[in-house]
Amino acid sequence: ENLETGDINDQDGWIVTNGTASVLAGPGVNSSQTVTRPDFGSSEIVRSLPEPLHYTDADTAVVWSFQGLVGDTPGGANAIIALTGPNIENFGLEKVGESLHARMSAGPIYGDALAIGHWYEIRVTVDFSVAEGLATLSHRDLTLDEQTFTIDETLRDINLGASADGFGRYTFLSLLTRQDSANGVCFVDNIHFDAPRPPCAAHTGDMNADDAANGDDVQRFTDALATGSTAFAHTCPGDFDDSGMVDLPDMEGFVSALLN
Repeated sequence: ENLETGDINDQDGWIVTNGTASVLAGPGVNSSQTVTRPDFGSSEIVRSLPEPLHYTDADTAVVWSFQGLVGDTPGGANAIIALTGPNIENFGLEKVGESLHARMSAGPIYGDALAIGHWYEIRVTVDFSVAEGLATLSHRDLTLDEQTFTIDETLRDINLGASADGFGRYTFLSLLTRQDSANGVCFVDNIHFDAPRPPCAAHTGDMNADDAANGDDVQRFTDALATGSTAFAHTCPGDFDDSGMVDLPDMEGFVSALLN
């Protein structure tokens, strides 16, 4: 809302990488500042995140969302949001032929048919405890003042194919938004991404979560040690050197936790 009306390039870290993109008041029920392509063609803008988002298997219900509108225009049009890193995870609204659909991933995969020219809030919930990330999209029609989200009939439990690093983290470095439209008929606003679950407050050695570090935790620790586990259930109590995995340098801290 604090961006100036007009070209978005170089405002608040946004960089136009394709076409043109502007900050304009939205139409209909959302007349606040939005981003749009003001003339015919495609636009793409990128904003680096202040800090990378490192999601792990502790992040089981991450919410990504935005509000978007795609109006009636000849040919295809879309309003897309994406997080970028080693891979790109995108979602949004796309006009295909004469109908508008929710969409997800670079495929893309199309979901429910929606109303052209309506504002929608699109929400994707991601479970990173499933390898490569499992995502479900839901939507609500803001133009009709819907108060609850509808889970998309098609876009449920979609494997994102995200790439984890050696520590089991899914890292995203920047935000991208794209509007392919004619004469300012695609709009994006109110982008939100949940932060990753914060690191464990303290490493206690309590591997079986019974609120005590004792002999009952030894087998779970040695199993995690043998596999170099990066699972949050193991690293929270047992990763004493904060390396992102349970490994040999954690042995001293674990023994100390048992003795104390």
